[in-house]
Amino acid sequence: MLGLDVQGAKLITTFKGHTGAIKCLKWVEGPQLLFSGSFDNSVIVWDVGGRRGTVYELQGHNNKVSALRYGNHTQQLVSAGEDSVVVFWEMNAMRKEVPEWIESNNCQLCSRPFFWNFRAMMDQRQLGEFL
Repeated sequence: MLGLDVQGAKLITTFKGHTGAIKCLKWVEGPQLLFSGSFDNSVIVWDVGGRRGTVYELQGHNNKVSALRYGNHTQQLVSAGEDSVVVFWEMNAMRKEVPEWIESNNCQLCSRPFFWNFRAMMDQRQLGEFL
């Protein structure tokens, strides 16, 4: 994100989240949300306005996201993809923030071991829960 003033532009911050190229962006002034649609089939909601500075990933497409529109009165985001699907997102719905990926052997959300951490699964007797 760049800040613009009479002296020019300067880098304020960099947003990281998509694993594919970004195809479309939509800025919503009121709540100060930035939406990005990507070739990785996802939409990311960036709360730039500082309510909490949160990031949400919306999954609903099976191919590239190609267009984004926002209805101020309905608080709905509409995304269209190259999978011939249009998705209506209720933006006032409660969602969990996307955690920052940390390389580890355990899930950040539930603290359970990943499938490749076989020893921990055996030690915690959680192997049967996944099979």
